[in-house]
Amino acid sequence: AVSSFGLLLTTCLVMMSQFILTTILVPYFALHAERLGARSSVTGLIFAVYSLGTMVTSLCMETFFFKHFGCRSIILAGLACSAVTNVLFGLVPILVGSETESDKVSQLVLFGALRLACGLGSALAECGVYTLVSYHFRDGLGKVLALVEGATALGSAIGPTVGGYLYTAGVAAGVRDGADNPELWGFAAPSLVMACIPSLILIGITCRLGPFADALPEMAISDTAETEQAADPAERITVCTLLHRPHVVTTVISVLVSGVLITSLDPVLPPLLALPPYHLKPDRIGLIMGALALAYIFGTVVMGFVTDRCRYKRGDSTDTAEQPDISEAPELQAQLEENPAAEVPAELEQSPPEVLKGIMSVGFIVYALAFVGLAHNIDGAAHGSIAQ
Repeated sequence: AVSSFGLLLTTCLVMMSQFILTTILVPYFALHAERLGARSSVTGLIFAVYSLGTMVTSLCMETFFFKHFGCRSIILAGLACSAVTNVLFGLVPILVGSETESDKVSQLVLFGALRLACGLGSALAECGVYTLVSYHFRDGLGKVLALVEGATALGSAIGPTVGGYLYTAGVAAGVRDGADNPELWGFAAPSLVMACIPSLILIGITCRLGPFADALPEMAISDTAETEQAADPAERITVCTLLHRPHVVTTVISVLVSGVLITSLDPVLPPLLALPPYHLKPDRIGLIMGALALAYIFGTVVMGFVTDRCRYKRGDSTDTAEQPDISEAPELQAQLEENPAAEVPAELEQSPPEVLKGIMSVGFIVYALAFVGLAHNIDGAAHGSIAQ
């Protein structure tokens, strides 16, 4: 039997560990890349290949990974890949060196390759987590996803905060011990220390220790696969059929725009905060980047509970007023009782509550205004430092 508490705890820890490793290098990597002579475009590209690895792997989940492996194996593989790639990432400057231009270019190439591999591991773990959660927590899915997203945001807050602190502490330790290049100690410390988190989770799941004992079943994918195979192939939903639906395309574009706004901060903001008039060290930069994620935690948890209160999917709500009226369609009613997954005609399907649409609209407006204000403030500070 699957332990609901163990499953929820494990999935939250997995998501938190993935985003700790994803964001841990935000406060200091751009500064290190500048020392190697890399332009901001190159730094942004290294940050971007992580998302490229995530995207490519996610597209292959249904066609390859879910057909050959179960959720438990996929999550364990993702944890192992993330831990190994982050350890190697931290050791690149030590192993390659930076004496020549060729060494510096080699470092940047290896950074990009390892970030790509890290994106692969993260996609494996995340897709496995969301599949298990959606399968086992059908009731109250909004609250459960809010907790999982809250753990994700907590990882995004811990990553840069602890990463900046460990970088500063590593540099100080290198200076204290008389190292030739203390910055190498600072660069390696965050990756080596924080890679222990997914490693410990991996060991706990593999050895079935404590709450990890019955947390990750291997059966969810096979069960859903059997259901899909039994369905009519013409009725199966694929990526292509989804992209032919205008509301799906609009949602994807909206998420893409918001993602661009968020991820643009990682390669741009830390170097600017290290320059006049701010002169912030990596540990202070990490605190700022971590604080940005705390707002995300609040938003995801609140929105999860709001979504559950405003659920509009058929069968998700106990309020009969929110259900599609099929009392005058006995044939459809019998069909739904026999097959709850059957599609309700468009005229009977209820659209999302207006309150959710309003919240999303306000959210995008706040996004845009916040980024315009941030850009204006940084531009004014830069002009002020030049004038001085």
